[in-house]
Amino acid sequence: MPDLVGRNADIARTAPRAADHVSVVDLATGRPALLYSAYKVCGRSPKPGAEMSGQPVTLRAIGTCEDCP
Repeated sequence: MPDLVGRNADIARTAPRAADHVSVVDLATGRPALLYSAYKVCGRSPKPGAEMSGQPVTLRAIGTCEDCP
């Protein structure tokens, strides 16, 4: 899976294969993000370049107007 840091979370959610479960977590609250288009990706798990085998992907995101920590 490619490096998605800095990308819009709504677009980044579609990057993994369809079989992968992708969740977006708001870094400010630790809760699931609701309006993906209002977030940008600051990090992810597993790390970029890791081999994907249907495992879940977590995108850690912050509001698009904020800076990543």
